[in-house]
This record gives sequence, C-alpha cells and structure tokens, in this order.
Amino acid sequence: MLKENARIFLLVQRLADAGVVALAFGLAFFLRFRCTWLVERGIVRAHAGPLPLEDYLVALPVAVIAFLLALEAFSLYEQRRTHGPLREAWTTIQASAIAAVFLLAAAGFSRRYSREFSAGFVVIGPSLLAASRALERAVLRAARRRGWNVRRALVVGEGEIARELVSKLRANTWTGIEVVGALSLESQGENKSTDQEGVPLLGSYHDVQRVAKEKAVDQVLLAVPLERATLLRELRGLLDALPIDVRIVPDTAGFLPIRPAVAELDGLPIVTIRSAPAAGIGAVGKRALDLLGAGTGLVLLSPLFALIALVVRAVEGAPVLYRQERVGWGGRPFVMLKFRTMVADAEAQTGPTRTRRGDERRTRLGTFLRRTSLDELPQLWNVWKGDMSLVGPRPERPEFVADLRAQLPDYMLRLTVKAGMTGLAQVHGLRGDSCLAERLRFDLDYVRRWSLRLDVKILLLTLVRGFVNENAF
Repeated sequence: MLKENARIFLLVQRLADAGVVALAFGLAFFLRFRCTWLVERGIVRAHAGPLPLEDYLVALPVAVIAFLLALEAFSLYEQRRTHGPLREAWTTIQASAIAAVFLLAAAGFSRRYSREFSAGFVVIGPSLLAASRALERAVLRAARRRGWNVRRALVVGEGEIARELVSKLRANTWTGIEVVGALSLESQGENKSTDQEGVPLLGSYHDVQRVAKEKAVDQVLLAVPLERATLLRELRGLLDALPIDVRIVPDTAGFLPIRPAVAELDGLPIVTIRSAPAAGIGAVGKRALDLLGAGTGLVLLSPLFALIALVVRAVEGAPVLYRQERVGWGGRPFVMLKFRTMVADAEAQTGPTRTRRGDERRTRLGTFLRRTSLDELPQLWNVWKGDMSLVGPRPERPEFVADLRAQLPDYMLRLTVKAGMTGLAQVHGLRGDSCLAERLRFDLDYVRRWSLRLDVKILLLTLVRGFVNENAF
C-alpha cells in the first residue's frame, strides 16, 4: 500500500534479481571451465584451448532478460505484502524453471554452449533466486519486528469492505501495517459495537482528528461502502488538518473486480475496477505459452491427426473435420475445428441444439473420440492462429449466448479472456451438459485469479485427469 516506496523497492528487486541471475551464470561458468576439483573427479571434462568467454558474455544479458520476463509473467514484481513466503519461493522456482527451459532450448539449437554449463545454470539459477528472495523476506520481517518500516493505520469505515480490510491486514502481519483502531461511519453516540474484527472501535468518524493524534497514526484508510460515499467529502474536510497519508479502499465488490488498479490521466486519477486480466507482459507470456504448446502439439501429434482423419474418412466418410462458429474473446466470432463425431448435417432437421447424453446423432467412432477428447485436438490450430488459447473458458455457440446472458448476469465477463481448449471448469469435471451456473462460477474464478502459473497448473491437471471424463459425451 506504500506505493511510492514500493516503486523504489521493486526497481531494487529487479536489479537484485538480475544480479543473482548473473551470479548464477558466473558460478555455472566457473564450475564448468575453472573448477579443477570437478575435472579431477570426472564430473566434467577438461576444456581444451582458450575459454569461450566471448560466447558466454553475449548469452549473459539474454539469460538475465529471460529470467526477469518470466518473473514478471508470474506476477513476482507486483505488491508482495500479501504473499506468503512459501508461495513466493515456489512461484519463483516455477518462473525461473520456465525461463531455464527456454534457455536450454535456445542453447541446444545454437550448439555453442556446454551441456554441463547449461545443467549447472538450470539448477543454480532457480535455487539462488528462491534463496535470495527468502533471505530478503526474512530480513524485512526481522526489521519490522524491531519497529522498522512499520506503519500505524486507522481504519474509517463499515460493512463488508471494512471488515475484509481489517481482517486481511491482521492476517498478513508481514505487510508491516499495524491497525491501531477503527472508526465507524455512524454519528457520535450511535456506535453499538466495541470492535471491528478484533480491532478496537475508537469512536465515530467525527473523532478522526483526535484519535489520529492520540494514536500517532501514519495513515488513515477509508473503507466506505458505495451507499455512504457522500461522507467522503466531509471526511476530506476533517482529514485536511492532519499531515498524514490518506488512502481509499474502493468498494468494487459489486463490479466483480478482476485486477483493480489506479492510473492517472493528466492529473485525473482513474480507478480500474474491471479489465482484461491477461494484458501487457502477461498477454505476451500467455501467447508465448500458447504458441509453444500448440506448435509442439501440432508437430508431435501429426501422426495421430493423420490416423484419426483416415479412420473417420474410412468409417464415416467425408467430411473429416467439423467447423462450427463459436464466440470468443471480446464477443468476436470464430470458426472452431473438431473431428466430426456426428452424422453429416446433424442439425439440418433439429437446428442448433446442445449435445446430450445418449445423443442418437453421434456415430460409434464419434462416441469414442468424444469420450477420450480426441475430437478436440484440431483446436490446436485455432490456438496457433490466435482464435483460442490453450487455457480459458470453453467457447459457446452464438445461438445460445443471448439466452445465457439473460439467465446468468455475469456471463459476458468470461469473454474478457480468450476461449480455451481446457479450463478450470473442465478439470473439475464440468463438461458436456453440466450445470451452466457452476461452470460459470469456475470460469469467473479463473478470470479473477488468472496468472501464467494458473495456466500451467490447469494444463498439468488436464494431462492427469482432463481427457477421459464421464461427462464428455
């Protein structure tokens, strides 16, 4: 919440991470080319001729940038005051491991770098990064226990937003923010409770000047519900006399906040209460993951594609592929590909309908393809083109969108991300003719919590339990 200090801290954090990656790079180089102890024991081979120092100096900035981009994509340069130490360490290892894999692929392609060096760097880099961040966090927590960088805060507000703010600040002690008390939004003499989530209620908002001075607070946090927003003008008048920081916690719960943020336009503050989650560097990382996954899948699975196409053609006849219009990112339509699993022109008589269990329009081969999800594989081409992502809410047909929007008020929010081949709902077994409201709940949870790490997790869960499912029919 200390935005000015946070900017400086995050700049220092990036420089520190770059230094750690460079140190790991140097250690890996030393162990491969300079450590006679490893040579004597046969762990690495002796290097003949001059050291290839120039080649490795060229690769160093590439390695540093790759690691920093991976850490950025995994949200490790956002505010970390609400992240636990174990979570941060694990996320750091995941992000740096992905960077290391990309670097290994590049090194293998160039054939200019030692395999022993690459293996050492892959181990040393993530380990040093995780250890350095754990040490940094331990130092900060020790300093805060001794009173350094601890901010005393007074909460002014009521309702769910105030309770949640107090609860989160008390639960996340590593933030360095100590809530010394709370003030209600009732008039003087009308307060009925004595505390706010375990924090003493020290009076009404009219008392803010007196309480702030008595408690020597550094900042006042305003948690005012939208229906009481008219009090903000009065509160500003009371707070103008205090030389302390004043911050507003926006009541955005009714807007389904995805990634709330504050920007500035020529001095005018703009609070973003809803935006596409995969934006900026996150969008670049997600697209890179899609291209890598789709490209690899199209190449490695090409024999399987050919086999399925031949069998469908031989058993069921043409066409092999089924093309169907779906609604994707931002409400834009696109043509989704699948292997054909129904009789030709299945909807000629019925019109657009949802697939149901025991649907007589399915072919025998189509039933097998659906049960094993093999019919979905051509969508890797949709991912490669950019119509879809590997992970996201499943795309819906335009004929059903209007009805779903009327039934489920938040339905259109799922279109703020690209549709996916798999998603959070699918790895929880919600496929086929499952409850639409329950699927929407998982889709919106994905939109709110999106990160590259979550995409990787869903892909791994899909490999484990997402292909064969009793609801895939």
